[in-house]
Amino acid sequence: MGVQAAVRSWTGPFNSPKDFEVGEICIEAKARRGSATPFVEISNEFQLDTEGVSTLIFSILEIASATIEDEKAVTVTSVAQEVLDEVQEKDSSVVEIFEERLLAAGFDWSDDYSDRRWLLGAEHLYIVSDAFPRVTPRMYPPGVSRVRYSISLQECEQYRTDTATVRQLLTGGGDGNHH
Repeated sequence: MGVQAAVRSWTGPFNSPKDFEVGEICIEAKARRGSATPFVEISNEFQLDTEGVSTLIFSILEIASATIEDEKAVTVTSVAQEVLDEVQEKDSSVVEIFEERLLAAGFDWSDDYSDRRWLLGAEHLYIVSDAFPRVTPRMYPPGVSRVRYSISLQECEQYRTDTATVRQLLTGGGDGNHH
């Protein structure tokens, strides 16, 4: 999709209901500790709402705590630097936009994140459809908001998709009905 479009699609830091917006395709991304119970926390009723969205992809990345000795471990800073290097290499015109989004997300290059090291594990991708286990604003009366809840990943299995399908959707070659 190109670096410029990818960086601009990261709308989450600006309080957008979804983390990434690519036209009418949105991605809600979560990280969860792999050793935790098989649930994922949803912080509000808009995160998995498909109103006005043609396809909503729900991405969950498994992470685990790591020690300083683990060569495969990453820190928040190392991941931010890796993405920044790629942005600079492929399209330096959007470096400032990427930096702005990092700042809006609460990241600061001067902060020391080195005490928290992570191992990145499997990524689970789902396409959110009407029957997907979720809470949306249409499900309850006006006046109720800031609904926090947990989803059982076991109940999401039938909505699982793969990287190839997501890539196809993001480049305009699919309708989101494959699993």
